[in-house]
Amino acid sequence: PTLNAEKQIGLLLSKLYDQTLPPYEIIVVDSSSDDKTRAIAESAGAKVLVIPRNDFRHGRTRNEAAKRAEGDILIFLTQDALPANDEMLSHLTAPLKDPLVGASYGRHVPKPTDSPVEQFVRFFNYPPASRIQSWELLPEVGIKALFFSNVCSAIKKDIFEEIHGFPENVVVAEDFYFAAKLLSSGYKIAYTSRAEVIHSHNYTLSSLFRRYFDVGAAFSEMRPLLSDGILQNEGKRFVINCLHFLRRNQQYRYLPQALVHICVKWLAFQLGSKSSYFPKKVKKWLSMHPHYWE
Repeated sequence: PTLNAEKQIGLLLSKLYDQTLPPYEIIVVDSSSDDKTRAIAESAGAKVLVIPRNDFRHGRTRNEAAKRAEGDILIFLTQDALPANDEMLSHLTAPLKDPLVGASYGRHVPKPTDSPVEQFVRFFNYPPASRIQSWELLPEVGIKALFFSNVCSAIKKDIFEEIHGFPENVVVAEDFYFAAKLLSSGYKIAYTSRAEVIHSHNYTLSSLFRRYFDVGAAFSEMRPLLSDGILQNEGKRFVINCLHFLRRNQQYRYLPQALVHICVKWLAFQLGSKSSYFPKKVKKWLSMHPHYWE
């Protein structure tokens, strides 16, 4: 998916075509960009599907692209995820040789200019060690068993179709929903740390709040799968490890930033989890995707 990506799309497509295992085809679903995104993508050889901006949904839009794909493996990337080397796709798809592995996702590497707080977020969610995730691990490792990121992922198309793709009408976290369906169907997910993309965010506090309001709203719909204890345990682990990371690296001046970010995320997530009680106008005001609530 793209939106006003003219500063990123050219380099991204070039990096993809230069892979040792290049893609068979590239499909761009563009949300009616105001810039030259479409022209750049088409001139590079990509197929471009343009949709009305307000029609964008994280799950539905990716499903539309998948319907048009001709290959046996679907690879999903966001416009701001840049392959770190020319073997990224090869590493990403390698675990799919296992018949029980239905999907894989890669490692997000922060930019050198990112703050230590943002760097920790990437290290926490995307560690150096690869792993295989299964439904049976849910009681042991909690929400990490369901972790999956569409920023850089590969999915077997036949399995994608078997479990009916991504949920179409969720504000965010369509990848978590998909992971839950995949694992509960008996398949496994591979996290492959050698498939690296440069990807991070330096959100303002306002954007951070809106992002986690949406996450809270999405996860509230997953309550049958996720107990409050699983979510709370992961939150505590994040806070403790973040503070240890900053102290270990002697980044004491970033402790206030980390604490503020943690508080903003917690408050936004809690409000998002109660979004069903809010009027539509309030949800649109608090959300990063106001058109979703129309």
